[in-house]
Amino acid sequence: MRPQEDHARLPTIKVSSGEHDDHAAHAQKVKVHGHHEEHDDGHGHHEHDSQHGHHKEAAPHNAHDAHDAHDAHAAHAGHHKAHAGQHKAHHDPHGDVGHANGHGAMSTESFAISCLLLGVVGALMFVFYLVHSRHMGVKLATWRVLSMTASIFTAVLLYGTLKMLLIVAFEPSPMVSVAIILTVFVTFYVATHGILFLLKDGCTKSTNAWENLEAAGTILAHMSGFAAMYGFADCFELEVVKENGAGGLALLIVASSIFIFVLSSLVEKVMQKVALDDRNADEDEKKWMEQCSETDDDVFCLASSFLVVLFLCYLILGRVMPYMPGKMGEITQYQANILLGCGIGFVLLIKTWTLGFSFLNRQGHRIKDIGLHMINMMMAWTFLFWAEWQLYVWGWESTVIGGALVVAFFLTIASFSVVLLLDAYSRSQARGASRSSNRDVKKTVRSLELALGVLVGFSWERAFDVGFEEIEHTLEHNPKINIPIPHWAGVAIMSFVLLIIVAPAWRLYIMPKAERLEEQEQRDEKLDSARKQVA
Repeated sequence: MRPQEDHARLPTIKVSSGEHDDHAAHAQKVKVHGHHEEHDDGHGHHEHDSQHGHHKEAAPHNAHDAHDAHDAHAAHAGHHKAHAGQHKAHHDPHGDVGHANGHGAMSTESFAISCLLLGVVGALMFVFYLVHSRHMGVKLATWRVLSMTASIFTAVLLYGTLKMLLIVAFEPSPMVSVAIILTVFVTFYVATHGILFLLKDGCTKSTNAWENLEAAGTILAHMSGFAAMYGFADCFELEVVKENGAGGLALLIVASSIFIFVLSSLVEKVMQKVALDDRNADEDEKKWMEQCSETDDDVFCLASSFLVVLFLCYLILGRVMPYMPGKMGEITQYQANILLGCGIGFVLLIKTWTLGFSFLNRQGHRIKDIGLHMINMMMAWTFLFWAEWQLYVWGWESTVIGGALVVAFFLTIASFSVVLLLDAYSRSQARGASRSSNRDVKKTVRSLELALGVLVGFSWERAFDVGFEEIEHTLEHNPKINIPIPHWAGVAIMSFVLLIIVAPAWRLYIMPKAERLEEQEQRDEKLDSARKQVA
């Protein structure tokens, strides 16, 4: 409530000229700081705490005195109102102090939300065009990227909620937190193979059973990979590792890779013993082992690539960089350019790796595929960190979630645009090219498309992660939000609601669509090959 409104409802008060100046000065101070004193109307007295002390005057006892006091008070109120108007005009040229202050505080956020609204509508329509493209390569690549993004989002919901509940339950120290996350990783890793074993029956005879097996393997691989990469990445922040500098970080990467490899080898031996228990593995068991091998490779590449890129960032910055968005510290344009150059180098390495190693045997081809998958993910992490660095180099000072959304949106649009360019390049190279050359071009294009899908998925994964942290923090610390349940329970409920919306949509519609298009492309390639042989 404004000070002049308080005075207007008081009984008549006599104000001397000397007190008038003090009172006007105090009123200006009250106006600036947004505070006002309470008045005792019940006894007809006015108590005023000013910087000079306290004064107290009784209300007049006759009508003449009341009239004089009323006139004096009216003159004072008019002067006070005029002075407040000058103060308001000085600080509020738009004519509304509250509106101006709110507008100034919210202008950046309002601008960001407005741009996000326009961008989301444009992005949705852009994706709509891509999924209905007349070119099979564009359509297939788009559905692959959408499928990967939706699967990562589903895994983030599950893993993030579980991690939050564990932290709320144990409230661990950094060292204990690392131990808990790595224990979760081992548990997920072993449980993944058991769950896939339960889903293997009928996967060779039923398309639905095979897709259930593949969907479970994808989600569980992402969850295990998140636990591994974040658990080992948190070790970078431990003092015992920091003290050893680059050597300690490199040793940690090697140790984590060996740990995952040994765990994978032990689980694979158990798988073979179970499959060959009757001395003959049936087709369902072979499919199960194949899916488990892909899951193991995904976990290894996800964790190792993340650690390698963090180590690369350490070499560029000269310090350990926190991996969460908005916490990278001071970054220069030169450092961002170096990281961008590393990402371009990984793109060139993808092409070299794809076209090489043709002499490898079957086991060697698996090593080649793991290496290619590893390079794809390193390229994705490198471009993701570069985009975040570049955003803050350009002076981003708004919220962390806003920056994460800007990065995710930019990388999504850029990735889909590159998909169009890759498809145009693939079709142009296919004209007049030999069969082996055409096959090599398609391999390179598919590898790059996979890398782009990983990039888009990771960018939104980080935005999702920051979003859930912001929601949890707001529910816990904002007094205006009063819910009858603990804040972590509110976040868990929101995650569950999103999960029952996103997971079925991905499993029933997005993933099958990508699978059908891939099968259709393979049939088209066989027909084209047969036609060329006949011609």
